[in-house]
Amino acid sequence: MTVRIAPSGSPAAGQDQAKGKARAVDNDDGDIRNGCSDGSATTAGNSLVLLASATLKGQSGRLTNLQWSSGGQALVPLKQSLVILTPCLGLHPQLFDSVRLSDLEAHPNWWDKFDHLIHSIEYRPIYESDPTVRTRSAVSKDYSAIHASQLEQSWQQAEWSPPGLGVAGSSLIAALSHEHDLYIIGAAKNPFGADWRVLHAVDAEPIRRHVRRERQQASEAGAPSVPAFFAPDVQTGRLESRAGQFLCAAWTEAIPPDRTRPGSAGDASEVQALLIAGTRSGHLALWECSNRASAPRLATCSRTGSWDVLGICVGPWQAGRVTGTMSCRIVTHDRQRVAIWTLERARDRLDIKQASELPPPLPGRMISVWKWFGGLLVYATTGEVHVFDADNGTTRTFELSEGGRDDCDPLRPAASIRPKGSGSCIIALQDSSRYLVPLDINAGAPAGDTLVPLAAPVARGYVPLLSEVQPAYDALQRLHGEAAESSSASPVDALEASIRSYDSVASMGLTVSGSSRYNLWLRSPVVPAKDARTRAVELLAAALASVEHLDAPTVARIRHVLAHYHVSSSPVAFADGLGQVIDQATDGLEDALLRDGPTSDDATTTVSRDHALRRGQACLYVALWLQRERGDAAPAGTARNVDFLRSLLFVRHLADSMAGLVDEVEPASSMTKDEARRDATTVTRLAAAAHAMLSSGGAEPSRPRTSRLQGTITEADAVLARLGVSLGAIQKQWDETLRSDGTLQAGEECAACEAPLSLQVDAAKGTVEWARCVSGHVWPRCGVSLAPLVSVGVRACSGCWTKSLLHAVPTRDQAAMDVEPGVEPLSSVLFRGPGETTCWACGCTWVPL
Repeated sequence: MTVRIAPSGSPAAGQDQAKGKARAVDNDDGDIRNGCSDGSATTAGNSLVLLASATLKGQSGRLTNLQWSSGGQALVPLKQSLVILTPCLGLHPQLFDSVRLSDLEAHPNWWDKFDHLIHSIEYRPIYESDPTVRTRSAVSKDYSAIHASQLEQSWQQAEWSPPGLGVAGSSLIAALSHEHDLYIIGAAKNPFGADWRVLHAVDAEPIRRHVRRERQQASEAGAPSVPAFFAPDVQTGRLESRAGQFLCAAWTEAIPPDRTRPGSAGDASEVQALLIAGTRSGHLALWECSNRASAPRLATCSRTGSWDVLGICVGPWQAGRVTGTMSCRIVTHDRQRVAIWTLERARDRLDIKQASELPPPLPGRMISVWKWFGGLLVYATTGEVHVFDADNGTTRTFELSEGGRDDCDPLRPAASIRPKGSGSCIIALQDSSRYLVPLDINAGAPAGDTLVPLAAPVARGYVPLLSEVQPAYDALQRLHGEAAESSSASPVDALEASIRSYDSVASMGLTVSGSSRYNLWLRSPVVPAKDARTRAVELLAAALASVEHLDAPTVARIRHVLAHYHVSSSPVAFADGLGQVIDQATDGLEDALLRDGPTSDDATTTVSRDHALRRGQACLYVALWLQRERGDAAPAGTARNVDFLRSLLFVRHLADSMAGLVDEVEPASSMTKDEARRDATTVTRLAAAAHAMLSSGGAEPSRPRTSRLQGTITEADAVLARLGVSLGAIQKQWDETLRSDGTLQAGEECAACEAPLSLQVDAAKGTVEWARCVSGHVWPRCGVSLAPLVSVGVRACSGCWTKSLLHAVPTRDQAAMDVEPGVEPLSSVLFRGPGETTCWACGCTWVPL
């Protein structure tokens, strides 16, 4: 069987159509970047829109050099710098008041809508002055000298980590240098700022010790010796030196020891991940990384062979063969073979074992791109794509034809791979040719199938004066990588980014400048103005249905919907469609979000409530964005939806916060009077807010809301009883002050004059007013604990700009060194779990100010 998709405009396509041997194919995954912008032989849905372009200094020495983090940041590893690009679309405008945005080229219709924050992590300053660079093991003579091509001071590779390891729930970067050092890079304070720095230079000394133990054990066991060209001590030194040189690295999520199946509950406060690296000595090393650990810890090290480990690709976790274990597959390749390894975790132990299933050996064949799709491994070599089934050990090979073109490079490598639905994937080559690869290897066709390039879609969004020249120029540039935003709820309509070379050539044919071109695209069909409202309803409804299964920040899940608004032919109708979806989504949301009280033990109910929480946060985020974007022209009912959703989510926040304090409170007898008074104030403050929401003078609260607020007050009464405080007497005072001036007191004192502070809640809007004293001093309140913001450390939500105290959670090492007596403040419990990194209102990340 031959899988054929005729390319638009190619000679072969015209001949086949003339002979009646080709059938029309409706394809929406062609490559816009090859200059086919006239719309010939394309459908209405076969279109990409260019949103913004930026020229980056330098080029990459690797393919597939573009990645998206779960937080919606793009990483482009170039030789001289690691470039982090953050689209500002969807983030709160005040986040960039004091930051200079990078100038990007864009169409005049949306020239300021897709600004980016661009930060470069230069390698030279790190190489010359960073004090954390690890030491190397010296040998009498280094016969494993670095190749001349690696002598240039440059980055070689960089990978995003899973989310949550960095500050504010951000990702870290594992980067390899030209000297085969492995660095872990992260933001020091603000992931959207320019304070990214080296956090750790991974020390290879534990791996060297492992190599020495291996050789010692082999010598004691009487292993047969092999002919050696060096003295034993020199040979050991060479092996240790090679063991300290990292050639490749990859991240994977770490399954906690108590997690026996994907999706089961674990410690919500601690985020763990595994960093896997391959060395020149043929070893695989695994480090355990955590947002609670001050440094990565080497978990295990295994030898894969005598050759350099040139590449690593980690598959998804799945249940192991033994009950209570989890395992994932790791594929490595060296100069001789591609090998599959099984990483298994049972309790606190990690083991790497070679699997029996191996793809066919590939001597001298370069693997340019590979990716796991469940139990299928798809990897591309020169002119071929291989689909390997790790479960039964079978492989299906596809030949990549040139589609009738006579100017193709037969050695062109693949630059990217991405999924296309559930049964296929898209392979993009460096010359922008794209191929649809079926993932069903048991479709009845023998090995040796031939794939033909996909048709190219319409290009839109170029600057008018360059709409003819720029696509043709881009077609001559090399494609180094492309990727869709990984957290988008709809991959069909997602944002996509691509990196190309951007060379300028002199009259004699010499390259006079070498830079890279970053392009941000949106897959969007041409929609008439009369259908803009319907299009908005489809996009947002699909996004809300999908956010239940994604843990990324709301802005990353909804950003593609906002991009469609800016490029819509009728923004007014599109905004009305968004408002319509929010109106429909609020129906029944209150019951789903507040059902069965705050402490239900039903796992199904808990999951359903969490899904409702994410839907409610997404709806509030979009409604707030419509208010900022449209102002007075926002769809009717937007202000009402904002107040309803924020008030509803505030009730949920109060109930969840109080439920978290119940199990953490210490009895008054185990703490000092000041500590007991401090914790009592924390509980009283939340109880006062719940009392104000329940006793508001407006419309009577609904039954689910009343039940949830009463449960919160009941739990507060139980917590205060352990602290030696009676809530009944305090509630009588609250009723009197609410009738007189609408305020309450929670035992707080003004930081300036020590007078009592008032607490006032707007029940209709779910907001807490600033704290006031009789002397006229005013203090903003924390959006999480409701405490007055009198300290310097403050953070803000990147979506709705809610302010909160900046609570730093100590690492394990810091906690072990903390010998100060006393009980941890009960308020610290409120800043753990999901609330540590994401806002309870809109689900976006907190950003330190």
